[in-house]
Amino acid sequence: ADLDAELEAEAGMTVASIFRLEGESGFRARESAALSRLSNAGPLVLATGGGCVESAANRALLAGQFFTVWLRASPMTCAARAASAPPGSRPLLAGDALSVMEALLSRREAWYRDCAKLTVEADLLGPEELAEAIRDAIR
Repeated sequence: ADLDAELEAEAGMTVASIFRLEGESGFRARESAALSRLSNAGPLVLATGGGCVESAANRALLAGQFFTVWLRASPMTCAARAASAPPGSRPLLAGDALSVMEALLSRREAWYRDCAKLTVEADLLGPEELAEAIRDAIR
C-alpha cells in the first residue's frame, strides 16, 4: 500500500490539493490517521512519504508496529527521483528541490534511524534491486 495513495482515495483529492486546501498540518493529520488505521490492517508492505516521521506518534507506530526499512539515499538522489514525479505533486519540494531535500534530510535523519529496523543504501539501486536487498537482509 502507498500511504499517499490511501490519503488521496480517502480525501477524494490529490496530495497537492490537500496541501493547498488544508496546509501541511491538515495533510499530516490525515497522514497520522491513515497510518494508525493501517497499523491494525494486518501484514502489508507500506510506502510512507518521507515526512511521516515528523510526528512523534507516527514514529512510535513505525518503530513499534511495523518492520520499518529506511531506504537511505543522498539528497541528490532523492531530489533527482522526485523530479520524475508529476509537476506539483511534491508540494514541499517547490523551488530548489536539492536544497529543500538537504534541509529535510538534516532534520529527519535521526528519526529515520530511530524508526528503522533495517537500513538499505538506496542510491544505486532500482526498485527490483531494493526489494531483493530487503528480502536478503530479512532472511
